[in-house]
Amino acid sequence: MPHLAPPVVLSLGGSVLLRGDNDRKYLESLAEVLVRVAARRPLAVVVGGGPTARQYIDLGRDLGLNEVELDELGIAITRLHARLLAHLLGPDAPSSPPGTLTEAAEAVARWPIVVMGGTEPSHTTDAVASLLAERIHAGLIVNATNVKGFYAEDPRVNPRAPFVDHMGFAEFAEWVRVHTEGTAGQHFVFDALGARSVARSRIPLAVVDGRNLENLEAALEGQEFEGSWVGPGRKGRAPRKR
Repeated sequence: MPHLAPPVVLSLGGSVLLRGDNDRKYLESLAEVLVRVAARRPLAVVVGGGPTARQYIDLGRDLGLNEVELDELGIAITRLHARLLAHLLGPDAPSSPPGTLTEAAEAVARWPIVVMGGTEPSHTTDAVASLLAERIHAGLIVNATNVKGFYAEDPRVNPRAPFVDHMGFAEFAEWVRVHTEGTAGQHFVFDALGARSVARSRIPLAVVDGRNLENLEAALEGQEFEGSWVGPGRKGRAPRKR
């Protein structure tokens, strides 16, 4: 039976996927969530590199690798993460992650779930997710990260930093631009290229704590969720399904 709902793209941070805290149980439960969501709408998942990729990048930088080579190290880690998650999804996803946006778009037309990592230097997995969403005419992007959404300042530095529950597209792109540098291994809730893609395509973006699986599933389903929202709709919430 063909899907009636538009595709959803999930950008899954590497620091959410693997963090040394009951990872096996989380991954198994995450796979169950993704299979349920994909039964109702096409789902593409782009997995980040997280701390593992940053360890390789930091070491490579100390050893004199340039930014392109460092990006390639990070991309390799994201693809390992993607393969791990794809394995848990079994027959619902191709076991070999697509390496390009074109390959991913073609796979989305054939599989309930497609899992991939990075594609090329200078493109973070947030950017890949946003560009893929444009390519496949997705109805929603969900960014699963290790915080509950956007803050006006880094909450690790300022625990009282105000929570930002809603932004318009242009405001979001400018806000991300002034907070990112674009170097390999950067650690921010979203990246500048991805934010520009979101603003250009006007595909709504939900940002959630990726370890809260009930909330993540609600966001993927287009239901009310706890987190930050970029686009039209009620402040801090995705519009209800009709």
